[in-house]
Amino acid sequence: MIKRMIAMLMAAALCMSSVPFSVLAEEPETNIDTEDSYISNGDCGKNVQWTLDKSGILTISGTGTMDDYYGNEEPWIDYAGSIKEVVIEEGVTTVGRYAFWECTSLKKVVLPGSITSINDWAFSECMNLGDVDIPDQVKEINYAAFRNCRCMKSLFIPANVVSINSGAFDGCEGLETIVVSDDNTVYDSRMNCNAIIETKAGILLKGCANTIVPEEVVSIGECAFYECRNLNRIKIPAGVKTVSASSFCGCEQLSAIELPESLELIDECAFYECYQLKDVYYTGTQEEWEKIENIGLIDNNLIHRDIHYKSILPTISPGQDDVEGNDPDVSGPDDVEGNDPGVSGQNGAVENDPGESGQGGAEESNSDKPDQNDNAGKGSGSVEEHDSTNPQVNLQVNSPVANQKKKINNPVTAKGKSVKVSYKKSKKKTLTIKKTKAFKISKAVGKVTFKKISGNKKIKVSKSGKITIKKGLKKGTYKLKVNVTAAGNANYEPLTKAVLVKIKVK
Repeated sequence: MIKRMIAMLMAAALCMSSVPFSVLAEEPETNIDTEDSYISNGDCGKNVQWTLDKSGILTISGTGTMDDYYGNEEPWIDYAGSIKEVVIEEGVTTVGRYAFWECTSLKKVVLPGSITSINDWAFSECMNLGDVDIPDQVKEINYAAFRNCRCMKSLFIPANVVSINSGAFDGCEGLETIVVSDDNTVYDSRMNCNAIIETKAGILLKGCANTIVPEEVVSIGECAFYECRNLNRIKIPAGVKTVSASSFCGCEQLSAIELPESLELIDECAFYECYQLKDVYYTGTQEEWEKIENIGLIDNNLIHRDIHYKSILPTISPGQDDVEGNDPDVSGPDDVEGNDPGVSGQNGAVENDPGESGQGGAEESNSDKPDQNDNAGKGSGSVEEHDSTNPQVNLQVNSPVANQKKKINNPVTAKGKSVKVSYKKSKKKTLTIKKTKAFKISKAVGKVTFKKISGNKKIKVSKSGKITIKKGLKKGTYKLKVNVTAAGNANYEPLTKAVLVKIKVK
């Protein structure tokens, strides 16, 4: 009897002890699976979280706004190179400043309908990012939001967008088509022009290699074609009064342009680093050309080009080979076999030898290394005035240089840094920041120079990269946009990179 009771007690004890053992056995298994499914996670807003999984998908979830960051402060910075896709879930309303800056492996972005603002530098320098569907409820696309997204080929601006910063799509050199919704009341892409136009002001805000500038445009906006490296030739129509600062900066393949006699201002750096620009066709007279404001500025890169007065951009016959960037799809008169497709002269005869400057071959012309010409704005060669109503007669154009050796891309890398300064620690009237503290430059071939593009007037940047700050600035963070140029040499081409330097004044 005693043995039977002992056996029953032992059996009951075993049954009761088996319950917690089975529960405890399941709990660590669940935790292991969860930890193995992601690399890291955390918060990126008051009510917004992030998770990065092992396949490289970064998911942003929650409600409200994402946090804004400065460069290298985003919480997933240590994994930036492994992020391949970003999925922002419904409920999140903004894409934070610098959120995905320099995620160089990022190829795909999914944005929800709840997004209303894409903040400064949000997807900047994502060089492998393809097309992004901008949600219908987006109202703001801010400064440099998609800067240097070079794999982006098409862009659609929805109806509710009311603010696009002029630098939002800088350096998107792969763009082929740009379309604005017909229901947008602030911007348009009239007549399938492949551009973003600010409707009321008539300003062309953003263009691409396939842009045809409409007749109603009065201004080419700041940085409108910035680093549009596939742009070869373009006509600026009558009625345009202003070519704004840096509008064609970095268009390295631009070889010919037509400018109208209505032009009143060519602003600073408008054609800076247009290394292949040789021929400028101006529909007005030489006297009118010399009255254009800033026409003599060396920075706008026009004073050593061949200016063809009272002339229009020559057309190219269909089916002809594309020479030095000329568009073979543009229809025009038949050219005599063997002539430069961009030249229409009497009886098809080429008027100038490719190596001549147009002055009887007395001097060699080189657009990359112009000779010191005292006649600023008058062109490097002798240019006759032509009747624009009959452009096929006596149209003088210099042919491209034959068999020109192609230079290698300059391997320079450039980044701006964040710098803190304090007036309390200095008794001088100006504060100085050394180049090495503000910029990180490596692999540059040729002399490196610096040029301030935008920022507070009290902050100066010297050609050597030294930054000086006058006293009087209020406490806060100031942003400087600076062009860093490596000059190259006989084998390497010059290259310019725009960087952002942040100065925190205490």
